[in-house]
Amino acid sequence: MKKFSFRFAAVLRQREIVLDQKRSIFAEVERKLALAEELLTQRRQDLGAQLAGGPQAGQAFDARKELVRHRYIFSLRQEIGRREQQMVMVEQELTRARQVVTVAHQDLRAMEILREKDHLAWQHEMKRAEERQIDEHNAQRFQR
Repeated sequence: MKKFSFRFAAVLRQREIVLDQKRSIFAEVERKLALAEELLTQRRQDLGAQLAGGPQAGQAFDARKELVRHRYIFSLRQEIGRREQQMVMVEQELTRARQVVTVAHQDLRAMEILREKDHLAWQHEMKRAEERQIDEHNAQRFQR
């Protein structure tokens, strides 16, 4: 009995490779997003700590320290704004990467469905050939 061979096996393998590449790109973008979220959270915590760490009642007021603290708070707010914009851009990139992975997965699934259909047709043909062979054998046996 002959072995099944898919006529588009090379295309199927190529689409599997493409899907793996797209998934790795997607994973890299996810890592970038996680890092951006971590940095943004850290900067927000720093800002909260600085806002809470102002001069206390009963302490001596140092204008230089307060000026440095206010400048640092201002720079933290600017950085938080930049990080939020970066988050939006990375989220958009993640959405695009997700769409690319979805399309690649659909392409692969189309080839898998075609392979399944070809395999079923091959099985049907093999079954028909086997039945013909059995019929011929039975016909020869009863002709004697």
